Amino acid sequence: MSKQMTKTIGGLFLLTSVNLMAGCSVFQTDDHAVDPEFAYVDAHLDKALAIPEGLDAPQVRDEYPVPETKAQNNAPVGEHLSDKPPTLLLAVGKGIGVVKSDEYGGPTVWFDYREIEIWQAIKDFMERRGYRIAREDRKQAIIETDWIVEDRSSWWDTLFGSESPQKVRDRYRFVLRGSEQGTQRLLTVQPVAHEVLLYDAEQWQSAPMSSERTKLFMNQFLGDWAEQQDRRILARLNNSKRPISLKLHHDNDDRPALIAEADYNIVWGRLTRVLPELGFKILKKDAALGTMDVEYQGEQKSWLASLFSDDEDSVLPKREYRVQLSDRQDVTMIKWLDEEGEKEIPLAQLTKIYQLLEQAFSKQQ
Repeated sequence: MSKQMTKTIGGLFLLTSVNLMAGCSVFQTDDHAVDPEFAYVDAHLDKALAIPEGLDAPQVRDEYPVPETKAQNNAPVGEHLSDKPPTLLLAVGKGIGVVKSDEYGGPTVWFDYREIEIWQAIKDFMERRGYRIAREDRKQAIIETDWIVEDRSSWWDTLFGSESPQKVRDRYRFVLRGSEQGTQRLLTVQPVAHEVLLYDAEQWQSAPMSSERTKLFMNQFLGDWAEQQDRRILARLNNSKRPISLKLHHDNDDRPALIAEADYNIVWGRLTRVLPELGFKILKKDAALGTMDVEYQGEQKSWLASLFSDDEDSVLPKREYRVQLSDRQDVTMIKWLDEEGEKEIPLAQLTKIYQLLEQAFSKQQ
């Protein structure tokens, strides 16, 4: 084989390789699922046929006029119009759903969980992803991310250049608020800033952020939330049957309370099971608020034992009470309040309840 033929074959091979590699980006871009032609943007109506004087003009019916393709109200057309399908929020599972409203400045999801759980989940998500927090305001329930950088560079674009940016970076804001439903919490992700770094450029340039990018970031959090919820459920199943240590304690205001050395959800589940066995009828419960309205009906006794006992033998007066649970990191505080939930019951009565609950909590379920 001659050297000239070898060079020719080598050149054809290189050209074919270049075309194949370039073809990898033909079918997928940032805004288009395919790389179509946009000849329709330049479509226009030709001038009407000129009829010489003295001749009859043919009948013309303008039934299918070519519309103007100029952007109206700065709306994108042609290559600037994205043909990708819209991003859906992956808010699936128990106690979570999508809020179909644009009034919150970004994609919004409702949670039927306590605010502290959602707040901590956001911080844990940021830590697991390696995202830094630029601003955290617990009072206003706002967490802002620092710059989140996405590297899109490739050796091919580095060698031959590209109009697409080699890097993009974003900042987002989590906003947590209450809802009209009372117990539900609304979580919104708002775009803060979006910048691009072009090839052969030294400085970042500000650019508009699409709503799709904000939805994708929300989906990152929702995916992390779902994964952690699955892990919590498995851990809860393993721990829910174990004995729980219970102590008689006082809160920061020196008011009597019970301290259970277990996760809030485990203590909540244990109470819903043991209270009916201790003579309490559960009237209403709200896990998000940590409240449980109960009515004490007395311990269940046989008909023979009831003949020799009266109401004075009861642990509590037979009336309604409110049980208030609050999360204290690794422990759960339990308070026994009056029917209105405003005043603690006397210490002597709480001590009797403690003795009953301590015995019930110490058993293997």
